Amino acid sequence: MHGTPPLPTIGEATQFAPFARFCRIWGISLLVLVSLIGACNALVDPYLVIGAPRIAGFNAVKPETETHTLLAKTYLMQRAYYPGMMFGDSKVDIGLDPKSPSWPADSRPVFNDGLPGSGIDGSLVQLRNAAARGGLRRALVFIELGEFMQPARKMPPVETTPFGIAQHLHDITRATLSLDALWSSLYTVAAQNEADVVDLSPDGATGDGGFRALIARGGTAELFTQKQAANAEAQRALAARLQDEPDAAFNHLDTLADIIAVCHQNHIALDLVIAPFQADYLDSLRKAGLWPRYEGAKRAVARLVAGSAEHVALWDFLGYDSYSNDPDATKWFWEPNHFKRALGEKILEAVYRGAGGYGVRLTPAA
Repeated sequence: MHGTPPLPTIGEATQFAPFARFCRIWGISLLVLVSLIGACNALVDPYLVIGAPRIAGFNAVKPETETHTLLAKTYLMQRAYYPGMMFGDSKVDIGLDPKSPSWPADSRPVFNDGLPGSGIDGSLVQLRNAAARGGLRRALVFIELGEFMQPARKMPPVETTPFGIAQHLHDITRATLSLDALWSSLYTVAAQNEADVVDLSPDGATGDGGFRALIARGGTAELFTQKQAANAEAQRALAARLQDEPDAAFNHLDTLADIIAVCHQNHIALDLVIAPFQADYLDSLRKAGLWPRYEGAKRAVARLVAGSAEHVALWDFLGYDSYSNDPDATKWFWEPNHFKRALGEKILEAVYRGAGGYGVRLTPAA
């Protein structure tokens, strides 16, 4: 007959005692190990999620934010009130100083929300998130004309994901209990005294250590040559596409209209900047036969802005001028696509202080 199995005898229970003791010790040891890893990661805070204090020689420099920029900036932005913010890609992230004296007094402090690899769609998402937090008075948005030169494509609406408790818990777990965070913490501590290491400031600006490291490894000439070749290849590809669509509408005008609408609805002053490039970029546009498309994209953007509210200004810094044409290109540019902070300051002076000699405020007739 089937019935309840008999209880183990005293002798049998004694045989299992070492195994049970081992399981308890193993479980406690694992819990202690995970707790120590979590505490270590929280103290080092390699992604700036926890908000641990920066200690010189220990965790003050944050090199792992280079690969976790969006995560780091999401939490940095929540720790202070920022009436002024700037949006764009790595040009903004590296090239603009949120502590510049050129910023209007009513827009300080300023947060640099530039994200490497981000396009105008990304800027729209970040702007919406910032507007939803409230308190934003002025936005500086960099746009790349190359995005608008592409043939227009019907894209799904740009979605904005609200930041909630579930996401916050996920990020904390990722930043404290993951193996990725452990290796990042170890590298963060080890890199404190290294030269030319990437760092992210509390107000969101990435330092120039990454570019300095590239130059130290391969030299400035190599960096320029590689980027020039990549630009030329991308422009040849665009020219080939436009041969099949010579009258294609300009891309992303609807996204730019959404950026303007968000600022209008939230009473945010908006300054749009067409990002500068070194003259070699413009030369490659001409060689690819894209100059008419380049000029047409500028006019289309200018017409759109001109039809908007008075709170929007459009500035153009993309063209042949004394900076893009400087024989010593390295004075103002890391390579053809990325300008240095020295030129970024010239841009801010022109936009917010009315300094002449660089850039022009665009109208449809300009």
